[in-house]
Amino acid sequence: MTEFIEEDLLTNFPDQQLGLYRKVVKEYGDTTIYISDEAYDIKGNTLQEYYSLRTKVNCNRSDFWQLFNILRKY
Repeated sequence: MTEFIEEDLLTNFPDQQLGLYRKVVKEYGDTTIYISDEAYDIKGNTLQEYYSLRTKVNCNRSDFWQLFNILRKY
């Protein structure tokens, strides 16, 4: 099986979570993290009704995910 690898991908998420991800990205304030309206599965198939969280620079994103976990509780 050939895997479809996207080096800039952090995660895919359903459109119901778009507001949460937008809020976290905005509050986090790092312009190298962005939301794309294109999301793909491991085989490269388009995921309908999904978005993807992407990065221009690969680095430790644990602070982002900590903020995400805080904001998703509200």
